[in-house]
Amino acid sequence: GLRTVFRFSTDGIPLNEISGKTTGATGTGFFVPTPYFDCAVKDQSLYVTNPGCLRVERYTYKGDLLGYWEQSFDDPDHFPGCSNPTHLAIFPDLHVAASQKGKAYVRIYTSDGKPVLDLGRDIFPESTRGLDAAVDSKGLLYVVDPHALCVRKFDISAAAGKTRIKTSRTSSWWGEMKMIKTDPAQGRRTFLEKM
Repeated sequence: GLRTVFRFSTDGIPLNEISGKTTGATGTGFFVPTPYFDCAVKDQSLYVTNPGCLRVERYTYKGDLLGYWEQSFDDPDHFPGCSNPTHLAIFPDLHVAASQKGKAYVRIYTSDGKPVLDLGRDIFPESTRGLDAAVDSKGLLYVVDPHALCVRKFDISAAAGKTRIKTSRTSSWWGEMKMIKTDPAQGRRTFLEKM
């Protein structure tokens, strides 16, 4: 069904709602037929997955659509399958990591949606779902691997026009990560990687 992104201040005060419905043919609303709906913030822009429309969309904080890219059925480089992408993360240089279910992998795009690199096709089983991702300030990409119960770290650095990938399994959920906070009322757990 249709979904909404709610924006709050750091004090928890509601600021506005972004529904993805804008004027013109491009504003479809956020159509989310699966459990996966993700957003990320970078450089005063809100990036949102719109999996039912097979898109990544970028908005102002007020909810004005700045741009998007989507699946083209004659172009296998964009979100194959049904209801993709599922998760996204933004790099410091504004490249976008978008993960997909079905044929599970993470694809890196330029800020305007040009595919650059696929990660994990040889790591994640095809049935894997929920490849949540995050990028740190150094540009390292972390991807949750629910199949192997770990977080995988991808070191992606561009040098001389080539992309180098170093992949490592950073932490097992049960052994190498330390639980630092539990909130039984909310059913939430926060983990901190051991240094």
